[in-house]
Amino acid sequence: MTDVSATTSPAGHLRAGRMAGELALVTGSTSGIGRAIAIEFAAEGARVVVHGRDADRGRAVVEAARAAGGEAHFVSADLSDLDAAEALVDESVERLGGLTVLVNNAVGMSAGRDAAVGEMTTEYWELALRINLTAPMVLCRAALPHMLAAGHGAIVNVSSRQAERPSAGMAAYCASKGGLNALTRALAVEYGGRNIRANTLSPGFVVNDRRDAGMTPERRARYEAMHVTRLGNARDCAYAAVYLASRESEFLTGASTSSSTAAAASPEPPSSADRKGPVVQTHPRVSLSMLSQWSWTVEEDLAFFEREGVEVIGVSLAKLQAAGGWEPYVERVRAGGYRVANLIGVGAIRWDEPRGYADGVARTRDALDAARAFGAECVVLTTGPAGALTWEDAADAYATTLGPVLEEYGDVAVALEHTNGLRVDIGFLHTLRDAIDFARRLGVGVCMEINACWAERGLGATIANGIDAITIVQLSDFAIGTKDTPNRLVPGDGDIPLDRIVGQLLTAGYSGVFDLEMIGPRIEAEGYESASTRAVEYVGDVLRALGV
Repeated sequence: MTDVSATTSPAGHLRAGRMAGELALVTGSTSGIGRAIAIEFAAEGARVVVHGRDADRGRAVVEAARAAGGEAHFVSADLSDLDAAEALVDESVERLGGLTVLVNNAVGMSAGRDAAVGEMTTEYWELALRINLTAPMVLCRAALPHMLAAGHGAIVNVSSRQAERPSAGMAAYCASKGGLNALTRALAVEYGGRNIRANTLSPGFVVNDRRDAGMTPERRARYEAMHVTRLGNARDCAYAAVYLASRESEFLTGASTSSSTAAAASPEPPSSADRKGPVVQTHPRVSLSMLSQWSWTVEEDLAFFEREGVEVIGVSLAKLQAAGGWEPYVERVRAGGYRVANLIGVGAIRWDEPRGYADGVARTRDALDAARAFGAECVVLTTGPAGALTWEDAADAYATTLGPVLEEYGDVAVALEHTNGLRVDIGFLHTLRDAIDFARRLGVGVCMEINACWAERGLGATIANGIDAITIVQLSDFAIGTKDTPNRLVPGDGDIPLDRIVGQLLTAGYSGVFDLEMIGPRIEAEGYESASTRAVEYVGDVLRALGV
């Protein structure tokens, strides 16, 4: 840990304020809500330790605290290291001469990825709880003796509305924040009689300068419609934190305070009829692939997703490469707050041409690297054609050549896609059963393409017996009598019994997303915007009707 600087007001003393005399540590305070809290504490007379891992941003917050008339120090610490968390309190006490206020704001979501319980890795679960719950406990434990010595103290744990109203695919985060709420109540009971208070602050949607820099007027209108007053910002949270940390709230402990007016407006988002602008009725288990807008550029895709409020997406590596490469878009997609349900890889290997194996391996590695960088929940790959080889020989060649590569990228979920029998040019897996058997051989998953398997014998039994291998489901419709491919339809426009198949998947325990990949002349004729909007809303309605 490194102390960057300590500053005082130009006059050499702190101004009197609502937190005059308080000694505060604010974790995760180099940006966002934590930054606003640290600066507001300093402006109100507290001496503050700013915490984070980026020294440059820490210096900037210290300078902002000085400009507000306060005093601040920056101390770095990695809170995934619990010894470092305890040492952070020790160094804060050394810099400030004591500690009377602790704000647990730091959150760890960077290593690994959150997921539904069925897809959760133990490693990520334990990491999320260590940073979001165990570290705050360690910080509180280390801070309590100093608060008791001072005769008073205030702990503010920054939680989330996700603790009470969770979103799908965020099980670790939601559980950690629920645990933080319970920890707060336990502290209130245990130390309230000794003049130490503990409360939680639960922000709702808060405008983030970096994430929301490109927010369109339509998207802003959507969020504003969910609030009684206006969208919240980081300083609104800081004002609430000042109240909870100061003597003004000395009667209050064990409480959960929201800094959002969304809950007061309505427990549910407004209906499409009440929204301003053409916003799609989305569902957290429906993703829209960039391939559904086949000839659009990545820029056009992202503009459409932003404009219509589509948040769960499938990313096309081919489109990213056509735009100059996937690397420049990683931060763009992350900043947009998108959940990347899958990344579609490119570059199948023709298995009867060994001279092309090296290039195919390189393309596969590139797809896996991209999926890892985007935080994609899986990467979808076709096998490549068998060519003149038998099915069995092609399968052996794939396992020998790419099996070790897939094992090397064990942290990236891989889903092998089976294709329509007419598409022998891109793969040798043409039935769901074959895909499940081969995926199990390799220790990977399957992308179930409903358009390619809906008429298979014993489909319900195949789903039930292979549900452990089905990682993602691609969904579109088909009109009987169609003789060309790809010529897909918007779900609900064709003859596939989608309600029945989706129901079979849910009954078997499928907990992943339903990815819309609609390609063909009928989609082109209708127009991407209309077809994609109708598809997202139709599949969402199907899921809601099935109780999801």
